[in-house]
Amino acid sequence: MTISTWLLFLTISLLTTFSPGPGVLLAIANCATLGPRKALCSSLGNALGILMVAMLSVTVVGVLFKTSATAFLALRLAGGGYLILLGWRQCRKPSFAGAGAGAGTDAHQQAHAAVPPDQGGWQSVGQGLLVALTNPKSLMFFIALFPRFMGDENGGGARFMLLTATFATCAMLSHLTYIALARPVLRFMDSPRRARLFNGATGLLLIGLGLSMLTLQRHA
Repeated sequence: MTISTWLLFLTISLLTTFSPGPGVLLAIANCATLGPRKALCSSLGNALGILMVAMLSVTVVGVLFKTSATAFLALRLAGGGYLILLGWRQCRKPSFAGAGAGAGTDAHQQAHAAVPPDQGGWQSVGQGLLVALTNPKSLMFFIALFPRFMGDENGGGARFMLLTATFATCAMLSHLTYIALARPVLRFMDSPRRARLFNGATGLLLIGLGLSMLTLQRHA
């Protein structure tokens, strides 16, 4: 693979991963309600899921989802249903933002002191992993894009690993960027009312993404 070809794939990967999607929205929501560490855990799980989806896309599983309407429908229902469930849970999250408020306490400490430890790091990893694995758009992306960059010459395995690692790295970079940008939201969450508004808004966005996934069409 030439440098110019890899740079083209890198550009496409950056544009794709920095476009807000379920994984990014989940990272932002977790950052604001559970803290940056839990958000990073969900992002790591999402990156792992992307690696797994990329590997599946070049196996018989990828062919199955590309050719079978039933298999694609099952994935679409699983992905959309899971996002709707996450959105519903986000909307129902109680507001703990004001519990730790006090003079001389910054917003970051307030958020961590107020949010109960109801979701561990491994749970966050699993959350991000499931979002990636049940996202049919990711599978469609790899099925459509990878053959254009793989080529027919020798060294396909090395090229596949390079492309997969490039995309997963771009995804992780985008999540880290959004998590960093979401840090100021912790200051916005210094009152229960604002926290409820944020939880409701992000929950509705997740539900909207889930509903849009349910209507996703498979293209030949």
